[in-house]
Amino acid sequence: MAYVRLTETLITDVRTKIESMKNKALDPYRDTAIGTEHPMHERFTTVVETHLWRDAPELRGVMPEGYLHKFDNDITYMQLSLRNSTASEYDETVTKQWVPPTGFKAPLQTPALHRYSARADIPRETWEGEIGEWYATEVERAKEHSRLSNQYNETMKTVRQFLESQKSLNAALKELPELEMYVPGHYLDRVKEKVVRANTSSVPDAPKVEVDRDQLASLAIAHRMATARD
Repeated sequence: MAYVRLTETLITDVRTKIESMKNKALDPYRDTAIGTEHPMHERFTTVVETHLWRDAPELRGVMPEGYLHKFDNDITYMQLSLRNSTASEYDETVTKQWVPPTGFKAPLQTPALHRYSARADIPRETWEGEIGEWYATEVERAKEHSRLSNQYNETMKTVRQFLESQKSLNAALKELPELEMYVPGHYLDRVKEKVVRANTSSVPDAPKVEVDRDQLASLAIAHRMATARD
């Protein structure tokens, strides 16, 4: 076995690989806009229209063009906020970008976030049925995204601390075999190389770092399974 010294470059490369694994794990849970092709787009369009005309619903369809805000001119999306005020623990807010259909119009008082967007806080009583079910799914998606993100962030922190406590990659892999899934292949190849003379340099011992082996293994196994499905 070749002696592979732990350098800042190696540790950074390990972090980069973990970051890549994290991004892959988060892919199924990423936030997506409600574009015109989204299955809930038509339902949200109805809810947004009802909300924007709530102060004078009788004027909808009869108000002169000059009093209408034509979204095609400058609004590319609307920021929607849905909050379940009846949540048992806390108000869980789902924020989504909704893309208005071509020709969408609203009263001039539509609040703008900035030049290309507007915003709307959708009241709880207006999103029963399909949107209520969608909301529950979105809350769970966001929770899982947060859980996985936190796990990987903690793993990156712990792995770095562990590597910094070791004399070499060889020693690190011997003490923690689960680490192999997080080390780029070319470093592992160097560890496996046969050498004629062993490196006898001495490095002072560093404080021992506690590592959650179960989490380390479970994230690595989940990544391996996700990669196998691709």
